[in-house]
Amino acid sequence: MALSNKERVGRVIDRVTEALVPFIIREYRKVHGKRYMDVIEQTLDTNAYGLPAAAKASDEALAKTLDAQSSFNLMLRHPQWRDIFQDKLGHIGRSYVSELYKARVDWAHQKPFSIDEAYRVADTARRLLEMISASKEAEEVNEIATTLLRMQFDAEAKKAKKVAQTEKAEEV
Repeated sequence: MALSNKERVGRVIDRVTEALVPFIIREYRKVHGKRYMDVIEQTLDTNAYGLPAAAKASDEALAKTLDAQSSFNLMLRHPQWRDIFQDKLGHIGRSYVSELYKARVDWAHQKPFSIDEAYRVADTARRLLEMISASKEAEEVNEIATTLLRMQFDAEAKKAKKVAQTEKAEEV
């Protein structure tokens, strides 16, 4: 059975998360040194969510705990972007992360995605993955984007054929 655009977006978000988590942990450690785990915990702490104690046992435990939502929050919440990610990713990178954050929210809330919207998510994800040198994940996401482009082309070709057949029938 063919995948829906929502399922494709979910796969893209999964690939982005797989690449972002080790990148985020590495960058937090680079900037905050031994305090990086405490800073991550403080950044994620809200009335609704706190980092589980088991997640602080190791980087591996933390990586298993972080999902797409927490990864995007670790990047976007003030002052973390400026202090940790601004120099490496710049304004464009922040735009990509913000766009993917919104796509993740839409995906989580069961919003349907058109082919155009799903392609945009995949293309944005590929660009962000290339910025953080996650070539394997970027290639996987690019395959999804290519499939979406093919689907778009096929849909437009069918539409053009139908219009041509309708015009031909009207001439008769």
